Amino acid sequence: MPSKREAHHGETREEPAAQGVTVSTMVVGHAGTIAYTGGPADTDVTFTVISPAGGATERSVRTDDNGRAEIQLVPNAVGDLDVAVTQTVVTSLGAASASVLAAAPPVALAVTGLDPPDSPVGPPDSFLLVVEGEGFDINTRASFGVFSQEEADAGLGEVGEPKWEAGTRYMSPTAVGIDITGGQFPNPDPAIPVSVRSSDGTVVGPVTFAFNPVEEEVDA
Repeated sequence: MPSKREAHHGETREEPAAQGVTVSTMVVGHAGTIAYTGGPADTDVTFTVISPAGGATERSVRTDDNGRAEIQLVPNAVGDLDVAVTQTVVTSLGAASASVLAAAPPVALAVTGLDPPDSPVGPPDSFLLVVEGEGFDINTRASFGVFSQEEADAGLGEVGEPKWEAGTRYMSPTAVGIDITGGQFPNPDPAIPVSVRSSDGTVVGPVTFAFNPVEEEVDA
């Protein structure tokens, strides 16, 4: 335990509290100095101070070229305090170096085509419409058609806004798919807009898909 500090006629003197550690006269509410000398140079050391009130304070500092380090402390209670200075020795277990490479810029979202680009109108055929492009991921959504005035009046969406397909299938960074039920489209339509949207709201397209009229067979 550190020795008690006393002040005579207002003088401040340092007394050895432990080997290599000195503590200046401590007065409640005033800053005092705790110094460590004779240690290794340029090394992290930790001062642990247990105050008269019983609380512990830890501060880590680095020794100078002469192996000296110090902290300032303002005591908050009358009595004896304990000081310990410790050093954590770090043992190197290995080292390595590596080069950090520049990341490739993300591929811009794009739509380049449809497979198939058209289909005969009406039942019974259903098929997978593959939207081809670039920059697709699992959050990419495709649309098929836009909301009509009738659908807008029914509260289904805004006139002319794309109909985003919640069931869009992610197939690859260059392809997503939509299941199309032929029977839901009984009339020919030469230009149904198809777009794609990324998770950040970017929309590209449209390209157009066509439902073609069925050619009637002519008897020979």
